[in-house]
Amino acid sequence: MVESAAMSRHVCPRCGGSLDQVHRRRLERLISRVWRVHRYRCRAESCGWEGVLRSQHPGGSNNPRRMKPWMWAAVILVSVMAATLMVAYLESRPGGASVESAPAP
Repeated sequence: MVESAAMSRHVCPRCGGSLDQVHRRRLERLISRVWRVHRYRCRAESCGWEGVLRSQHPGGSNNPRRMKPWMWAAVILVSVMAATLMVAYLESRPGGASVESAPAP
Protein backbone atom coordinates (compact mmCIF):
# COMPACT_ATOMS: atom_id res chain seq x y z
CA MET A 1 0.00 0.00 0.00
CA VAL A 2 3.00 2.26 -0.48
CA GLU A 3 2.95 4.81 -3.26
CA SER A 4 5.95 6.27 -5.05
CA ALA A 5 7.21 9.80 -4.41
CA ALA A 6 6.10 10.84 -7.89
CA MET A 7 2.51 9.82 -7.09
CA SER A 8 2.44 11.40 -3.62
CA ARG A 9 0.10 14.40 -3.48
CA HIS A 10 0.78 15.20 0.15
CA VAL A 11 3.83 16.62 1.86
CA CYS A 12 4.85 16.15 5.47
CA PRO A 13 3.31 18.87 7.65
CA ARG A 14 6.39 18.80 9.92
CA CYS A 15 9.35 18.81 7.51
CA GLY A 16 7.84 19.20 4.02
CA GLY A 17 9.26 15.87 2.85
CA SER A 18 7.61 13.07 0.88
CA LEU A 19 5.00 10.82 2.48
CA ASP A 20 4.28 7.12 2.11
CA GLN A 21 0.71 5.91 2.44
CA VAL A 22 0.34 3.26 5.18
CA HIS A 23 -2.50 1.06 6.43
CA ARG A 24 -5.35 2.83 8.21
CA ARG A 25 -6.71 1.93 11.63
CA ARG A 26 -10.32 0.89 12.25
CA LEU A 27 -11.45 4.32 13.42
CA GLU A 28 -9.94 5.91 10.32
CA ARG A 29 -11.80 3.42 8.12
CA LEU A 30 -15.06 4.45 9.82
CA ILE A 31 -14.25 8.12 9.34
CA SER A 32 -13.60 7.37 5.64
CA ARG A 33 -17.28 6.46 5.24
CA VAL A 34 -18.02 10.18 5.49
CA TRP A 35 -14.72 12.00 4.84
CA ARG A 36 -12.09 10.26 2.74
CA VAL A 37 -8.93 10.08 4.83
CA HIS A 38 -5.64 8.21 4.50
CA ARG A 39 -2.81 7.50 6.92
CA TYR A 40 0.66 8.63 5.89
CA ARG A 41 4.21 8.32 7.24
CA CYS A 42 7.07 10.68 6.47
CA ARG A 43 9.93 9.12 4.51
CA ALA A 44 12.55 11.16 6.36
CA GLU A 45 13.91 9.04 9.21
CA SER A 46 14.90 12.16 11.14
CA CYS A 47 11.28 13.40 11.08
CA GLY A 48 9.23 10.33 11.97
CA TRP A 49 5.84 12.04 11.48
CA GLU A 50 2.85 9.75 10.98
CA GLY A 51 -0.78 10.82 10.80
CA VAL A 52 -4.04 11.12 8.95
CA LEU A 53 -4.73 13.57 6.13
CA ARG A 54 -7.89 14.12 4.12
CA SER A 55 -7.85 12.99 0.53
CA GLN A 56 -7.51 15.68 -2.10
CA HIS A 57 -10.13 14.01 -4.30
CA PRO A 58 -13.13 16.37 -4.29
CA GLY A 59 -15.54 13.61 -5.31
CA GLY A 60 -14.55 11.22 -2.53
CA SER A 61 -13.78 7.62 -3.36
CA ASN A 62 -12.41 6.49 -6.69
CA ASN A 63 -14.67 3.44 -6.38
CA PRO A 64 -17.86 4.25 -8.31
CA ARG A 65 -19.77 1.54 -6.42
CA ARG A 66 -19.21 3.18 -3.04
CA MET A 67 -22.35 4.90 -1.75
CA LYS A 68 -21.93 8.52 -0.80
CA PRO A 69 -23.67 9.90 2.34
CA TRP A 70 -26.27 11.71 0.21
CA MET A 71 -27.12 8.40 -1.48
CA TRP A 72 -27.84 6.81 1.90
CA ALA A 73 -30.09 9.75 2.76
CA ALA A 74 -31.96 9.30 -0.54
CA VAL A 75 -32.46 5.57 0.09
CA ILE A 76 -33.83 6.24 3.58
CA LEU A 77 -36.12 9.02 2.30
CA VAL A 78 -37.55 6.85 -0.49
CA SER A 79 -38.07 3.95 1.95
CA VAL A 80 -39.94 6.15 4.43
CA MET A 81 -42.08 7.60 1.64
CA ALA A 82 -42.91 4.11 0.31
CA ALA A 83 -43.87 2.90 3.80
CA THR A 84 -46.04 5.99 4.36
CA LEU A 85 -47.83 5.50 1.03
CA MET A 86 -48.42 1.82 1.79
CA VAL A 87 -49.93 2.61 5.20
CA ALA A 88 -52.13 5.33 3.66
CA TYR A 89 -53.29 2.91 0.95
CA LEU A 90 -54.11 0.16 3.44
CA GLU A 91 -56.03 2.57 5.67
CA SER A 92 -58.04 3.91 2.73
CA ARG A 93 -59.34 0.44 1.85
CA PRO A 94 -62.72 -0.59 3.23
CA GLY A 95 -62.15 -2.16 6.62
CA GLY A 96 -58.96 -0.17 7.27
CA ALA A 97 -55.59 -1.84 7.66
CA SER A 98 -57.00 -5.08 9.06
CA VAL A 99 -56.79 -8.18 6.94
CA GLU A 100 -60.00 -10.18 6.71
CA SER A 101 -59.53 -13.87 7.07
CA ALA A 102 -61.82 -16.65 5.97
CA PRO A 103 -63.84 -18.32 8.74
CA ALA A 104 -62.32 -21.48 10.12
CA PRO A 105 -63.95 -24.69 8.84
